[in-house]
Amino acid sequence: MNNNLNMKNNNIIEGHNIPTTIPQEIVDLIIGTLLGDSGMIKNTMKRDIKRHSIKFEQGSKNKEYLYFLFKILREYTHYTEPKKQTRTDVRYGIKNSSYYFCTFSSAEFYYFFTLFYRVVGGKMIKTVPLDIIDYVTPRALAYWIMDDGQYEKRGGLTLCTYSFTVEEVLLLKDALENKFNLICTIHKKRLNKVIG
Repeated sequence: MNNNLNMKNNNIIEGHNIPTTIPQEIVDLIIGTLLGDSGMIKNTMKRDIKRHSIKFEQGSKNKEYLYFLFKILREYTHYTEPKKQTRTDVRYGIKNSSYYFCTFSSAEFYYFFTLFYRVVGGKMIKTVPLDIIDYVTPRALAYWIMDDGQYEKRGGLTLCTYSFTVEEVLLLKDALENKFNLICTIHKKRLNKVIG
């Protein structure tokens, strides 16, 4: 597949007409990982303002999972393999390694930008779509769990949602409860306190 994707065919996602030829399996992956750790990158060329790419990154301990995503998305990237990078956490003086890759920049990925991002003061802020319940399929939920879930020894699992507002977390809670009949509570991690 090249980066001039054909825009003539449309997928239907839970009643939404998505302007994309990207298969539903890949759409679910994108939705699930955007709820987790992946993020959009804006094309800096003014003539291609509506072309975006998606960056996938995981810490070294999740290297196998990142390579799993890379294998699925191979035709959507120019990377021959994920790249390793090391950063120093200045707070603790600890070096952390991670692996990442990006999709190529495409107008088809712009839809996901409009779905998950708003621009405030020139800064891109990831948000939860108001109608997220329509987009979270069972497969998207599985990717979200793999991307940003944590097993709880006391039972169940935690989905990390620190980058979202309380209102957005409540939207996600409502979607999980109403669509999948899951029992969900919201916790503040540091206090381990149930707040909703």
